[in-house]
Amino acid sequence: MQKSNATIRLSKIAWILIAVCLGLQILMTVLSAPLGMLVYRDEPLRLSAGTLTMAMILYLTEAPLLVYAIWQSRQTTVTHQSAVRSAILLPVCYFGQSLLCYPVTFIGYRMLDNSSMFQYSRLMNLVQPVFYLYLAAFILLACAEAIEYQMTVPKKDAIKPLTLFAVVGSSFYLAVRCIGILCAEPIASLMHRNLMLPMKWKLALLLFAAVELVPFAILAIISHFSHTSAMTKLIAAPALYYGIMWICTAFQTFFIQRFVNVEGVETVAAYVHTESLGEIANVCMFVAVVCLICAGAMEFHQKKIAPSDGEPS
Repeated sequence: MQKSNATIRLSKIAWILIAVCLGLQILMTVLSAPLGMLVYRDEPLRLSAGTLTMAMILYLTEAPLLVYAIWQSRQTTVTHQSAVRSAILLPVCYFGQSLLCYPVTFIGYRMLDNSSMFQYSRLMNLVQPVFYLYLAAFILLACAEAIEYQMTVPKKDAIKPLTLFAVVGSSFYLAVRCIGILCAEPIASLMHRNLMLPMKWKLALLLFAAVELVPFAILAIISHFSHTSAMTKLIAAPALYYGIMWICTAFQTFFIQRFVNVEGVETVAAYVHTESLGEIANVCMFVAVVCLICAGAMEFHQKKIAPSDGEPS
């Protein structure tokens, strides 16, 4: 079957985004001294050879997804087998990058001194915003693969399983967050930590969790059991999760934590520990968001593209 022009364009945009991400990361590392002064407003960030080597190795872990995106953009035909194979290979490339970071970071921690690790931490904070280009590229590739899979099985509704996982994933993540907040002390004791978080801060964290996750969960439920337009899934899904999450994170960082800090080191430690407990299920929420976006892309493609020739109807 002839590959859709839409999926080829998505793959091309994806590899351009990854290439730009890599280029900016390398450029920001080279210019880390003036950038560090601008952001941290203190002495220049002078990177040691070990810090520079560790950073460059981490950047190279993004190369497999770049190769995958370029390869997909050059393919002209698609079959059911190739669509399934690509759908498996894509998350392997993306999540493999995260897995590769762990041994690199572990080895770096063992080999670098405290000064170099401080430099590395600051450098990663500088380049972290650029990584969202890499994330956007993955989402575009995921949409392209979802569309191609739907093209190869036109008689099967592949959208419902995606919306179902969005419901299950977001609900599971919300449940884990709430359990982690309400049961912070017993969980801390299992880790041999004696922490106690005042109830007012537990309620604050529950409120933030509800504001961050409930709107997306409602959208996922409506999309699965009722109907939402393709553009609603494509636009509202990332906006409701990432947009609200960034607003809540900024509010917590610049406002709430000031009041927490006043109550002492023990309360701060308990707050940070409780806030981090939900991270164990972060991947479920991320996949839920991607699934709902992919469902929107598939629905949009079905309505706007003629399956026979891959051109706009």
